[in-house]
Amino acid sequence: MHGKGQSILSTMSVAIAALLLAAAGPIEAGAQQVRILADGTAIRLDPDASSPIVTSMASGTVLRLAEESGEWYAVSLAGDPDNEVIGYVLAAEAEVVDPSAAPSAVPAAPSTPAGGVPPLPVGILSLEERYERERERRSSGVGKVIWGLVLAGGAYAALEFIPPLQIPVAEDYQDAESYQSALDRRGAAESGRSIATALGAALGAWGLADIGFGWRNMRDIELELPRSAGPSLQERYNDAFRMRSSGRRKVFWAVFLPVLAYGTVEFVPYFAEPDAEDFDNAVDYDAAVRRRDRAETAKRWTAGVGAGLGVWGLTQWILGARTMSEIEATARTAALSAPLAPSATGTYVGLFADRRAGRTQFGVQLRW
Repeated sequence: MHGKGQSILSTMSVAIAALLLAAAGPIEAGAQQVRILADGTAIRLDPDASSPIVTSMASGTVLRLAEESGEWYAVSLAGDPDNEVIGYVLAAEAEVVDPSAAPSAVPAAPSTPAGGVPPLPVGILSLEERYERERERRSSGVGKVIWGLVLAGGAYAALEFIPPLQIPVAEDYQDAESYQSALDRRGAAESGRSIATALGAALGAWGLADIGFGWRNMRDIELELPRSAGPSLQERYNDAFRMRSSGRRKVFWAVFLPVLAYGTVEFVPYFAEPDAEDFDNAVDYDAAVRRRDRAETAKRWTAGVGAGLGVWGLTQWILGARTMSEIEATARTAALSAPLAPSATGTYVGLFADRRAGRTQFGVQLRW
């Protein structure tokens, strides 16, 4: 959990110790422990001297040792062993103690920051919770973009295809008063369309921002997540498969609905283009003309809905298929890794193969 993880986590407030200490419990009997050697010893978020300081400990404080990481000790600050909060202290600033000889202790309260302002209790979300939150943000962004397009497209289509809102022609009206009323109605409709278009554009921009930031943050968090943490490859593969299948269904309906509407209007006699000679009176002929106009309007609306549904479906289809391909490549690459094994010198050596951002990485992992 290095690199980009630090850039994300560094924005979190360092004043979180009050919450951690409130959740801390007695040290488990028999667990490996370390004792802090000096007052004000910094406990950092990651095993790096530039990592944010989570809290500071007083001399003599005893903490449970989670693992050794080079010149750092990973210590438990709060929680049970299955769901704990880990901080890092320099090995030179602490010592490993005999569990049977060291009394259990609760970490000392952190010192008040400069200025006399006490630290603000801030909750910490796990990487998995942050990942799910960003995924929900991305999904919400997709919904906003869709509704923005529906709002703007619906306002445009209403003025173009609904007869009472279309641009009036003076010859179609018996007097100037009814013609002026139609002009006023058209003007009000155009104003409404401008407002709806602006709202749709704003909603779409908001959605695009959510998609972009959510996707970027998800990729950053994926770099922090250990291979064993977060959603498993199989779960992610299942999600991608469902996305691809949903995209296929949308593409099918996007093609089927316009074809059905076109066939209905063009080949069903009831909706055929009327011929005045086929009707006994003008009333029946006018009814047939209006029926044909309504059918044409419905056909255009169906074509517009099908186009939007098709774009949505193609996007899901392509993204799902690409994600499935990437996960398949990741699974094949992971099979090349060899676990850590002790060497003759006591150093643990292992081979790893990883896949990040579409690239396969190979290397040797050392631990001592």
